[in-house]
Amino acid sequence: MPSIEQFPDYYAALHNGSEPFPWQSRLAAEAAERGWPRIIDLPTGFGKTSVIEIAVFLLAMENAAARRRIFFVVDRRVVVDEASLRAEDIAQKLGSATDGILGEVANALRRLAGGTNPTPLRAVTLRGGAYRDPSWARDLFQPMVCCSTVDQIGSALLFRGYSASRRSWPIQAAMTAYDSLIFLDEAHLSQPFEQTTETLAQYHLSGEAISAPKVQLVSLSATARSTESQTVFSADEQDFSHHLLAKRYTAPKEVFIEKGKRDKFEESAAERAAELKEAGHKRIAVIVNRVDSSRQVFQSLRERLPDADVVLFTGRSRPYDRDRLADQYRRLIRSGSDATLEKPVIVVATQCLEAGADFDFEAMVTECASWDALRQRWGRLNRLGREDEAGEPAQAKCWVICRGGEKTDPIYGDSLNSTFAWLEEQMPKESKAGLSVSLEALAGMAIEPARKETMLQPRAEAPVLLPAYLDHLVHTSARLESDLHIPLFLHGPSSGLADVQVVWRADLQEGDTDEDWIDNIAINPPVSAEALPLTISRARRWLLGLEAETVLADVEGAADVDEERGERSRRFTLWKGDESCVSRRPGEIRPGDTIVVPADYGGCDEFGWNPGSGAAVRDVGDEAAYPLRRRAILRLFGRPVFEDGATAREILESRTEDHPDREKLRKDLLEAKEIRPILRQDSEGRQRLFAVAEKRRKSERIEWSGNIPDAAVFRGASVGLEAHLTAVAEQAGEWSKRLRLPSALQEALVSAARHHDIGKADPRFQALLQRVPRWAVKQEGMLAKSERDFPNGRAYDLARRQAGYPKGERHEVFSTFLLETAVKAQRVDVPGEFDLVLHLIATHHGYCRPFAPETMDEFPDEVAWRTNGSEIKASTNHRMWRWGSGIGDRFWRMNARFGWYGLAYLEAVLRLSDQKVSEEGR
Repeated sequence: MPSIEQFPDYYAALHNGSEPFPWQSRLAAEAAERGWPRIIDLPTGFGKTSVIEIAVFLLAMENAAARRRIFFVVDRRVVVDEASLRAEDIAQKLGSATDGILGEVANALRRLAGGTNPTPLRAVTLRGGAYRDPSWARDLFQPMVCCSTVDQIGSALLFRGYSASRRSWPIQAAMTAYDSLIFLDEAHLSQPFEQTTETLAQYHLSGEAISAPKVQLVSLSATARSTESQTVFSADEQDFSHHLLAKRYTAPKEVFIEKGKRDKFEESAAERAAELKEAGHKRIAVIVNRVDSSRQVFQSLRERLPDADVVLFTGRSRPYDRDRLADQYRRLIRSGSDATLEKPVIVVATQCLEAGADFDFEAMVTECASWDALRQRWGRLNRLGREDEAGEPAQAKCWVICRGGEKTDPIYGDSLNSTFAWLEEQMPKESKAGLSVSLEALAGMAIEPARKETMLQPRAEAPVLLPAYLDHLVHTSARLESDLHIPLFLHGPSSGLADVQVVWRADLQEGDTDEDWIDNIAINPPVSAEALPLTISRARRWLLGLEAETVLADVEGAADVDEERGERSRRFTLWKGDESCVSRRPGEIRPGDTIVVPADYGGCDEFGWNPGSGAAVRDVGDEAAYPLRRRAILRLFGRPVFEDGATAREILESRTEDHPDREKLRKDLLEAKEIRPILRQDSEGRQRLFAVAEKRRKSERIEWSGNIPDAAVFRGASVGLEAHLTAVAEQAGEWSKRLRLPSALQEALVSAARHHDIGKADPRFQALLQRVPRWAVKQEGMLAKSERDFPNGRAYDLARRQAGYPKGERHEVFSTFLLETAVKAQRVDVPGEFDLVLHLIATHHGYCRPFAPETMDEFPDEVAWRTNGSEIKASTNHRMWRWGSGIGDRFWRMNARFGWYGLAYLEAVLRLSDQKVSEEGR
C-alpha cells in the first residue's frame, strides 16, 4: 500500500517525469491527514483538475478521506472535457502498470475492486441522452472516476436520474450518496446544486447499519465564496513563485471595449475577429452568449476569411460530432501546443468554453457578460504565459463587445450592463493601451463590494430540501402526475425544465408503422454520443414546424419554457426502453426525455443545432455505439439480403469502407465465425437485411432497451434456476461481508438472493423461457435464463401469449407472495429479518417502490417449488398489487428504519449481485 511520501513519485510517473506543483503536494498531504477541505480556491490555469490524481492516490492508500467513486462535475457542456481526458489517461496508465509506484497504486486499487482480473480504475464520462447506460452504477466496489454534469449527477442523487430507467433510479441514488466524492468545478456556477448536496450530506442518510462513508462535496473555484465554518485551501507564496505558475499568473492580457448596436452585434464581432487575424494572430477565439449568434458569426467569418480555418463549438451539438472536431483541433489550440499552423484557426463558441476546456488563444473577441463569466473567458487567453520570438512575454489582446439596445440581458440580467459600465470607467483615458486583465492584475483590482455584487451574475438559491420531499422522491416505480421539479434543486427557482436529447436515425421511414420504429431503434438503442441536448421549448416548436421565439442559451438549466400541448406535430419516438412510444403530440415530452426522429427531418449538421437546415442528418448511431456495445453491429437500412447475388459479407464489406473504426470492425464483424442477420420484411413481402451483428460470446449482456421484459434481458447459455439462486446467494453473501454489514443484514441479503427468482417456477414462465405452449413445458430442470433471445418486442409478446403468461406479470412479485405464503404455513424457515427479505425480493428489478404493478391473471395456475426438502405451493392469483397487500406498508417501514438512501443501498447489493451473476452466465 503506498504512503503519502510517495505522492511526488506517483505524480511524476503519471506525467512523464513532471514534478507536482507545490500546492498539489501540499493538498495531498493535508487531505491525507485532516480530510478534504470544503473549498479549493485556486487561480485559473493552476491545474485544479489534478485533484483527480490526488483522490485516486488517497484511495490506493485506503485513507479515511478516500471514496471509491470520484465524480468530477461541472455545470457546462464543455467542448473538450479535460477532466475526462485526464481520467482516461490515468486509468490507462494504471491499467498497464506492472511495477514501480504506478504498479503499487494499481495493485492497491485492484484489491479494492476485488473479483477476478479486476480493473484498477475505470474512467467514465456521463452525459445526457443514453437510455440505460448504467455502466458507472454496476459495481459497488470498482474504483472509478466519473466526469459529468450537474444535471446528470444531481438528478441521480435525487432518485430521478435523467436519461435513465426509473427502475435504475434507486441504484444510482445509492451509489452517488455512498462511498462517493464530488468535486464541483467552477462551483460559483452551481450554487443551488451545492446547497442541495450539502443538505443531503447533513441528513442521516443511512438510518442505521450502513457503514459505507456518505457523499462528500468539495467545491473548486477561482471566485469562491466561503463562510467561517468552511475550510478553504488556497495557493501560497511558494506557488506564486514557482517558475511555471508565475508565468501564468503574470501573463499579459490587454482588454479593449466596444459598444455595438443591437442588430449589428454579430457583424461587429466578425469584423473584430478579422482585424485580429490581419494583425497576425493565429489562434483566435470568438465567444458569444447565444447559440443563434454563434452560428451567424461562424457563417460570416467563413465567408469573410476563406484563408482561415473557422470552426464552431457549442454545447448544442452531438458529443460524437463535437469530439471529432475537438480531436481535430485539440493539437492546434490546446494549452502548451507547439503545432505549426498552416493557416489561422478561429474558434467561434458559446459559454461552453468558460469551464473545463484547456484551450489557449493568442487573441479573443467576447460578447460582454457578467464579471465572473468574463474572468472565466479571459482564463482561456494566454493561459500558460507564452513568450514572443525575442523571449519576452507575449501580449494577448481581447475585445469585449456589448450588444446595445437591451436594458436587461436575457441571460446575465443587469450584471452585464453593470460590468460594461465598470469597464468603461477603468479604460485608460490618456493612451491607446487597453486594460490589463492578467491574473495578477485581476487579483489586485479593488472593486467596492456593493458595486461588485451588481457585476456578478445573480446567484440562485436552492429551495430547502425537506424530508417530506425525499419521502416523495423515493416513489420511483409509480408514475406520479404531480412530481417535484428537479431543476429547482439543481439550478434554483429561475431554472427552466431539464433539456431533452434529440437523436436522428436514418432507418425511420415515414411509411413504417410505429412498432417498426420502436423495433428498429431497439436494434441499436440510443447512446449519449449521438444525442443533441435541446430545451423542451425548442424541441416542441421544431417538431411543430414553428419558428423559435426565445433566446437559446448554452447554460444548463436555463429557463426556456414555451408549452405547446394540444397540437399535433411530425411523428417522433419517445425512447424510454420498454416504455417507449411513438407520438405526434409534443406536449407529451418531459424533462430528460430522449426523442428519436428520422434523419430526413434535418435540423443538425456537423457543428450542431441548425434548425434552418433541411438536409438529412448523418446517422452516427453505429459509430457512436461501437465503443460501448459488447457486440459489433452494423445497420444496413433495409437492403435486400441478397442484392444482385451479393452475400451478406460482401454487403458488409461495401458498407464498412468509410467507417472510422473499419479495421477493428472488420476484425470483430467480418471475420466472425458466424454472423447473425436481423431480418425485416418490406411492403412487398421481401426479406430485407436490416442489421448484422457478430454472434455474441457466451453469456454477454444484451443491450436491448426495447419493450422486452426481464425474461429476455440476458442471453448466452441456459442457466438452471437452482444454480442461479445459489450463485446469487453466494455473490450477495460475499459482497455483504466486504461491506461489513451487521450479521442479521448479511443473512437477510443471502436469504433474499436464495429466493429472489422462485416465482419463475410458474409453469407459464418456464414455457416462455422454453418457447413452448404451457402444455408442453418441461418441469424438470427449470430455467432461470434461456439461451435464446427475442429479436423484438412483438416476438416476445407472441411467445408470452403462446405460453399463457399474463401481460405485465412480475415474477419477483410472485416470488414474494410464494415465500410469504410458505413461511406463514411454516413450510420453510428463512434466516435473517423476514420483512427486509420480502422487501428485497419484491424490489430486485426496481418495482414495488412502493406498489406492485397491477396485472390480471385470468387463468391462474398452481405453482410448486421444492427447497431444502420442503415444498412451497401457491396459486398465481396473488393480487399483490392491491392496497393492503403489505408491499407498500413494508416499503415505508423499511424506509423509516434504514433511511431513504440506506434502503436503496441494501437493494443495490442484491440487484447488482443478481446482474453480475447473470452477466457471467452463472
